[in-house]
Formats: sequence, C-alpha cells, structure tokens
Amino acid sequence: NAFPLISLRTDALSFGSGATLAVSSGTIEVAPATLGGTLLAGGTGPVAGLVMPTLPVSSNYSSWLLRLGATTNPNTGSLSVTAGDIVIAGALSSSSNFSLDLENTGAVTQTVPVYVNYLSGHSGSIRLTNPNNGFSVVQNITTTGTLAVTGAGNFTAAGVLSAAAIDLAVTGANNSGYLYLGSRSTTGSGFTFEVPTGGSIGITVDNLYWQSPGHLIAPGGIIAIAPETPGTPLTVTDTNTAFRGGPGGNPPGLLVPASSLQAAISPSIGTLVLGQTGPQPIPAAGTIVIAEPFDLTTVASTLALRTTGAITQGTGDAVTVGTLVGTASQVTLPEANAIATLGAFDSLGNFLLDDATPLLIAGPVVANNVAISAVGSMTLAGDIVVPGSGAPQVFLSVFGNANGGAPAFSQTGDVAIGPSTPNGGTIVIGLFGAGGTMRFNDLQAPGMDVITQLGSGNASGTMTVGGLLVDGAGGFATLFGAVAGNATSYAAQIAQITPAADPAYLFNNCEIQGPFCVQTVVVTLPPQVLTSTFAGLASVFAGLPPPILPMLDLSSFALPPTDPESLTGPDVTPPNISDRDY
Repeated sequence: NAFPLISLRTDALSFGSGATLAVSSGTIEVAPATLGGTLLAGGTGPVAGLVMPTLPVSSNYSSWLLRLGATTNPNTGSLSVTAGDIVIAGALSSSSNFSLDLENTGAVTQTVPVYVNYLSGHSGSIRLTNPNNGFSVVQNITTTGTLAVTGAGNFTAAGVLSAAAIDLAVTGANNSGYLYLGSRSTTGSGFTFEVPTGGSIGITVDNLYWQSPGHLIAPGGIIAIAPETPGTPLTVTDTNTAFRGGPGGNPPGLLVPASSLQAAISPSIGTLVLGQTGPQPIPAAGTIVIAEPFDLTTVASTLALRTTGAITQGTGDAVTVGTLVGTASQVTLPEANAIATLGAFDSLGNFLLDDATPLLIAGPVVANNVAISAVGSMTLAGDIVVPGSGAPQVFLSVFGNANGGAPAFSQTGDVAIGPSTPNGGTIVIGLFGAGGTMRFNDLQAPGMDVITQLGSGNASGTMTVGGLLVDGAGGFATLFGAVAGNATSYAAQIAQITPAADPAYLFNNCEIQGPFCVQTVVVTLPPQVLTSTFAGLASVFAGLPPPILPMLDLSSFALPPTDPESLTGPDVTPPNISDRDY
C-alpha cells in the first residue's frame, strides 16, 4: 500500500533485497534517534551517527518529499528535530523528481552533487555549492548561519530565505544559466531575502529574471550582484522587462533592473555592489554601464562599481548616492551626478566624474589622469595617486551655484597629489563663477606643477609644489610653503602669475613674480654686562672672572683740615673723568 507519510527514526538503517518505500505524493522522513547525531545521507560508514543508504523508493511515485533530520509527531503534527549535522555523500534516492527538506541544528554540507526539485528547510547553516547541483526551486529556508546555494542551469529563488548571509549562484556554460527571482510566471508569488543588520546578500548569475515584486532586506549590510562568467558586461537598465540579458539579449549580458532593485531594497542598506560578490576573488563584470537614472538615496549609503573593464553612463542617466567607490580600467561618468562623497577608487586608465552637487573627495583616487568637477564646493581630503612619469594631468573644477553662490575649494588633512619627484605632470584647480575661495592646508605635490585658476576669487594656505602658476585678477592670494624645493622669499620669484604681477598676490609674504622682495629682519642681541672695574675692556677678559681688587680702609687715612677759603660744594666742578672712551 502507498502511505502519505513514512517516518524513520533510528541510528542504524538498512534495507533488505527488493525492499521498496512507496508514498503517494507524500513524505519520507529519516532522522537519527540520538539527539544531535550526524546524518550521513546516501553514503557509507563509518560515521558517528546515522548512515542513510540510497532510499529504495517505488518508481510509481515520482513526486514526493524527502525530509532529513526530523520526524513528525503523530499527535501534534509538529516536527521533532534530532539531527545535528547533515552530510550529503551520495545519491539520496533511487527515484527522481522529489523535493528535499533539511531540518537540523548543525551544518548541511555535501561531497557529491544534489539533484532535487524543491529545496527547503531550517538549519544551522546550509552550504550546497557544488557547481553541478540541480535545483528547480529554492524557497522557504531559514538558517542561523550562512545559506549558500549553487545550481547548474536555471533555478528559481522564491518565498522567504532568511540567514546570517545569503549567497545564490547559477552556473552555466556560455552564459546559459538563469536565476528567476520570485517565479517563472507572471502570476507567481514574490520573494523575501533577509539577513540581519550588517549581513550580506549575494547574487551571482549571468542572466537575472526579475519577475515578481520582492524584498531585499539587509539593514546596514551589503547587497552584491555580479555575473558568474568573468568578462560578462553588466548594465543597469529597465529597457528589457522580460529576460534580463542572456544570449541575444539587448543589451547582452547581466541586466540589473534599476526600478525593481530600488523598490525591493528596504530598509536602507550599507553598500550596493555591482560587478563582484563576496565569493569572487576579483571583479567578474567585463564592463559596467549605467543606462538608467539610478537614485539610491533611500536604498544604499554607498555604491561600489567593480569591473575589470570600463565604467560608463548614458545621456541623462545620473547616479544619486551618498558615497561612490570602485575599481575599473577606466571611468567616464560625465552626467549631472549627485554624489556626496567620492571614496576609494582605483582606475588603471583615466578617471572622469562630473558632480552636480558639493563633493567631498575622500579617496584615494588612483588613475593615469583625473578630471573631477563639482557644483558649489569641493573638499579634497584624500590622496590622488598618478603615475611617476608621463606627464599626468589632474583637473579639479568647482562651479558656482545656479543661484549665484560663489564656488569654494578647500584641501584638508594630510593630502598628497602625485609622486614626490618630478613627473612632468600638472594639477589645475579652478574656480568658475563670481568670486570664490581656495584654501590649502599643507598640500603636498612636490613632483607636479600646480595652476590655480582663481578668476576674481582668492587663495590662501600652505602648499609644497614643483611649480606654481596663479591665474587671477581682482582678488588676492596669501600663500605659503615651497616652490621647486625653495621655501624662502625666492619662491615668489620662481612662481608665476597671469595676466600680470599684482602686489595683492603673495607667496611667503612676497609679490609673486615681482621685481624684488625686501623683508625686515629683526635681530635680537644678548644683553651687554659691564663692570665698573674693567668698563669697555671687559670683553678682553671674556670667559674669565674679573680679578678681586683689595678694599682700602679709608678710616686709616688722616685728611687735612679744610681751608675755609677753599671752593666747596656746588662751586667745585668735577673733573672730566669717565670709565669709557667715547
């Protein structure tokens, strides 16, 4: 007879010749009798726990559920979980087209591929990452640790997936693997992937099919999406509402739906990573194209773009985010982006970013050449690293606000641009708008020439530069530091100014490129100590104590009586005797 439920709880299991388990759309449960025991599924012993051989399931019943690690209480219908770890070490069943439910308190691992229809369960952690696994649907799984599932070909992630970290990956030759989020049909249920605060969700697939409304919950954590095949292009777009990329897709490669992703992430996460996921040692995206306006204001604090190729964006497809970081061979983001902070960015080629808002460059920014612009203000608080040769160029431009606000550039902290030795390169820092200010706080660029385009604005602060050209009129400059290694008043003479020299523009308190510079020198001498004994000859005895002269007892001398007719008192003029010759 066929039963809807066959429940086996034991620490030793074997089947006689010709034995068959028959369930009609039902469930077979296998769990150790000893609480916390290991279950070795489909393998052979010895193992400290239950060894479950391949189950001889009747081929007449192909659609059924295999539950490992727990049995059903016949009185309450609740599950009694007894398994600690579960190790899948061989074929689970002689039948096919069955579903697998994993119920255990420890870890689930595998030594051979797993082929099942639906995968679900509750576990301490699940790591089924064999690239040849075959799943139809992964759904309704809760773990206290990591949930990592890799499937070959196509599979669907649906229902609720909850873990400390979630990693879903689809393998497939020639970009043939698809991941369906929610359902393969337009009427299917949605999905919820959830990790605790600071956790991560990773999706690695060449072709992403975002069918149902979903929720990606990783408060303060990381959500990463990347292609599985290295070199596959990644495009942020909403132009293709059916299959996301794939062979013949337009455009080809991994397509990330901008509006669906923005709507799914809740609450705000820490970082959205495109092009690389945690399990990947290097970026997999061949290129990254922002082909849709991408506003992450309420979605993520940081956007990380990581690719081995170039990063570009379409006309009008601005990026709005708090912080931008990344890796690329070249970066070209010329639209009216709204980025508050540019963090660490490593580009093997050129780096171009136009920002329509105030910008903080926290860096470091590494590139062959750099061009960054901002509106309102720009604060340089991190290094800009360029090659040590080849005359690299760095352009930092600040434009005034649309309402007439003056542009402002400031450099703070310990910042260096370029190498310490001359490389033939140039740094151009420009203010574009009426007035404006430029402030330096010990900028270190001894290997490069610096051009400050002040317009009618002003500049102040300290810098150490290889060369200096001040471009301005109608404002002023009070700069200090060193030019070409010279930190004296001569630094102003070797600096340059255009359109003309002006006493309002100073370097080390001297007019830049002026005819001469006279500075008052104040010398303080030590006080001179004189003695009445040696007077002006005291210097002859420098370093020697003055000799002690004998004191005479004047009382031993008898003075003659005074003649009454002698001149005395004020009538007597003292002799012209001095202790010093003048």
